[in-house]
Amino acid sequence: MEFYTEFAEQIFRTKYLHPSDEGKVEKAVQRVVDKSLEYMCNPFSRDYLYQAIDRHWLVPAGGIWRAAGNPAKHVSFVNCTTGKEVEDSIESIFESLYWWAKFSAFGQGQGVDISKLRPAGTPLHNTARTSTGGVSFVPLYDAVLQVIAQHGRRGATLISIHDTYPDFELFCKVKAKPGSIESANISIQISDAFMKTVSEDGEWRLHWEGEGMSVERIVPAKQLFNILCENAHAHGDPGILYWDTSRRESNSDVLGFPIVCTNACSEVPQDAHNTCLLSSINLVKCYQDFGLSDEILAEMTRLGIRFLDSVLEAEYVEYRSPSTEQRLKLRIAPRVGLGFTGFADYLILKQIPYGSPESVEEVARICKVMAQAAYEESYDIGKERGSFDTYDATKYKTSAYVKRILDERLIDNKTLRYQRHMCKLAIAPAGTLSIIANCGGSGIEPLYSKYMVRRERTSGDWKEWFTYSPAVIRHSQLTGMPLDRKNVDALKDPWWVTAHTLDPNKKIEVVATAQKYIDQGISVTYNLPENSSLDDVKSIFYQCWRKGLKGATVYREGSREGILITEANYEKTKKTRIRKSPPRPQVLEGKVYRQNNYTMIIGLRDGVPYEIFGGKVANGFRDGQITKVASRKYLLNDDDILEHFHDKSINAITRLVSLSLRHGVPVQFVCDQLDKESDVFDIAKFFSRTLRKFIKEDEVILGSHHKCQTCGAGPDSLKYEGGCMICTVCGSSSCS
Repeated sequence: MEFYTEFAEQIFRTKYLHPSDEGKVEKAVQRVVDKSLEYMCNPFSRDYLYQAIDRHWLVPAGGIWRAAGNPAKHVSFVNCTTGKEVEDSIESIFESLYWWAKFSAFGQGQGVDISKLRPAGTPLHNTARTSTGGVSFVPLYDAVLQVIAQHGRRGATLISIHDTYPDFELFCKVKAKPGSIESANISIQISDAFMKTVSEDGEWRLHWEGEGMSVERIVPAKQLFNILCENAHAHGDPGILYWDTSRRESNSDVLGFPIVCTNACSEVPQDAHNTCLLSSINLVKCYQDFGLSDEILAEMTRLGIRFLDSVLEAEYVEYRSPSTEQRLKLRIAPRVGLGFTGFADYLILKQIPYGSPESVEEVARICKVMAQAAYEESYDIGKERGSFDTYDATKYKTSAYVKRILDERLIDNKTLRYQRHMCKLAIAPAGTLSIIANCGGSGIEPLYSKYMVRRERTSGDWKEWFTYSPAVIRHSQLTGMPLDRKNVDALKDPWWVTAHTLDPNKKIEVVATAQKYIDQGISVTYNLPENSSLDDVKSIFYQCWRKGLKGATVYREGSREGILITEANYEKTKKTRIRKSPPRPQVLEGKVYRQNNYTMIIGLRDGVPYEIFGGKVANGFRDGQITKVASRKYLLNDDDILEHFHDKSINAITRLVSLSLRHGVPVQFVCDQLDKESDVFDIAKFFSRTLRKFIKEDEVILGSHHKCQTCGAGPDSLKYEGGCMICTVCGSSSCS
């Protein structure tokens, strides 16, 4: 297996190798191949399947790598699932949380809808008197995922509400505070009626009913839509699920399995406790190795469907499902999700700009071929193994999706005599696995960036990797272009489209065209420049609905802290990003300062304050060396410093000041904060005056709030001399 970067190989080795693989990637591939062939009917040859996976023509999803050949049975092949709608009772809430934890422990991401929970302020028949509301439980779901890890990763999750839920506005804002909800995405199930009411500037009814009571509010629909869009613009959440579209196009609803929510990345709207088994065809690798004709694409689709069917069998036969209901769904309503990745890379090789009419034609061709081949292969497997237990061809044909592919003659009635799988296709984000498979564009996405600094926790601690996009590396290999930032920045041909330079309307056209022929969903994010307006977000959400998409998420550059630094913000971020604390040497230079009854000790690293200690003490400390001998044990000239400082409030200040200094916060800012303390903390002002001695002569004044107290001159006219702020206009000093 070829990896373009050390980063890609490290991800694979950390996340997907088993101990039994003995550190050998080829053993992991063989393990997946062996398990698939064990359960595959009318199997492909071992060499062919091995080559397909080893050469990245077919990219199995993470659950398959983790479960195949794993002796631990509490590891699932399944990537994602959806919980039951949570009923309005404490028993149902905690049953839901139990499954939330258990699904995650088996390696499954998940989604859940909480619209049946009573809104905030609704009466209760217990000591609480009134409910805190359904939204108040969102942090609880998030907390579960903070402690249930999946082999070095946390499960991807999504929580949704209906557009009629009375706490609509509160739900939109639940992730507004940075760090408040870290593991879960949030989305709102939006109906056609809501979007029409918004466009007509009408009134919208929010309502909830239960236990003989009802809650109702009438609110301008546009007001609610604005709140949704404002929060999406500000921090990327919530997303939208166009629920009426998903229900109309659902193969499961017509068979009596109504969809209740989606998985975390929204590519699989599904019924409760059903599953998504995912894999992707690597378009760019197939094109490089043997072209991407209709015949080749159909062959790879057939391989992918048969491969996923074998994995589904393995999940069932080996009892790897976390619940009996989920295992049952593998027989009565089985879903697989074959998609593709590397679409953007493929377009670059063909010199087709992403979003152009040619790219729309190409994605239509690809998805039509995949739809036809997937349903024909499911027919063949169904003839061999039997259709799934609840299959009814007459009902199946009433799905809007099935009607479409029949009308366009991609399939015929004969194809529907047997079907082994209720759904076959889904375009997942395939983020990590796209990196492993050397794709710059994940799933249907354009290139995110031509190069980036990516943070990844591959072996416990976070590590930063500067990486070029695989599309750029591939171009370098094919053309001989030396790989450096100057050359990469010079790639200006129109087909070098990246996420933040692409017109969202052109991207919507690509995705909408693909969605016509994908029977489940497509995971996609509309990336916007930092200066994008609220109206840009509104336009995207409206156009996605009008074009018949099943969901939409936006991300405005800089709206939340991420793990990627791209070419678009590389120089800016290099200057402004928070720095890690440099390692503390065992020994630092120690300087001692006194004022009245107070003593302050400053540890200097290369002459710059790195840590402080202080308080009321009679000990005669003197300058010397501060040696750290253990956690919370520091010696100054063999005297244990912390044995002499016992005031907890003062110790809290010194720890926070030390933390700030270690992480490179300018001394000016530290002193400004210390100066804000009242006379309760006179020692804080002593600390500030002492630290100001270390501000460099003529250092520029930071912070727009600073001004001369004498003449009113702003910070541009102020400088430091001898720890004092001097006005260069009138000559006054802050120390006089």
